Amino acid sequence: MPVFFCGGFLAAILLAFMLMSHVHHRAVRLTRRSIEQAIPLSMVELQAAKDGLRAEFAMSMRQLEADVVRLRFKAATQLAEIGRKSEMVIRLKSELAKTSAVAGRAGRQG
Repeated sequence: MPVFFCGGFLAAILLAFMLMSHVHHRAVRLTRRSIEQAIPLSMVELQAAKDGLRAEFAMSMRQLEADVVRLRFKAATQLAEIGRKSEMVIRLKSELAKTSAVAGRAGRQG
């Protein structure tokens, strides 16, 4: 009876080593594949990556330039509006002064 137990135990260990070897080789193969995919393999790929970064930078710069143009236009529009309102304030103050003068003369005469 103990002989069968030892034989079965040895067979299980041998089977486990065979499976472990297969699992290890598969893990090595998958790891190598993922590393190879992550690392550029040629100068062409490196140049393509640099070109992609340049394109992204150019797009962001163009967006910033468009924002600057838009904000300058908005600022100019607001300054024009401030100028119009300042002129209106000056005109209204002048009219108020004239009205006050007329009212003061009318109060002295009456």
